Amino acid sequence: MSEVAARGLGKAHVRVTGSGFSADSDRQEPGFHRGLPAADQGLDPAFVFAVMSVFDEAQDILLGRQKDYGPGNIANAYPDPLTALIVRMGDKTERIKHLLSKGGGTYGERMRYSWIDLANYALIGVMVQDGTWPGISARNQLKPLSKESNEPLGGNP
Repeated sequence: MSEVAARGLGKAHVRVTGSGFSADSDRQEPGFHRGLPAADQGLDPAFVFAVMSVFDEAQDILLGRQKDYGPGNIANAYPDPLTALIVRMGDKTERIKHLLSKGGGTYGERMRYSWIDLANYALIGVMVQDGTWPGISARNQLKPLSKESNEPLGGNP
């Protein structure tokens, strides 16, 4: 059993960690399994390598930013961590749209890093929701928005 499964975070997380087996049985879960060759799973090994390379780069960037900023910029975000992440993801999306609108076919590293930042914000969102981001409890962080004000129900601090 993986460390994530041992902490009780669920079957989907077991698959992501690469064990390929559910936490409560010997039944293999669907999806990609790190313990089996990519070609045996009907995947092009070059594609798997490319995916892993981008994930490695994203991980390096995320860990570097965590070292620079610390966990508080997410854990203490206003009005709550997930809403703040949605805003940041919207900002990144607008930046990508702006770079695309400039045209010319050469978007350079700025666009590439914007895509990686967007992916990392999504990963941070998963960690916040799971309660694994430092300073976040294991409760669901998503608050329903009021239709009238787009403010989280129950008000803001």
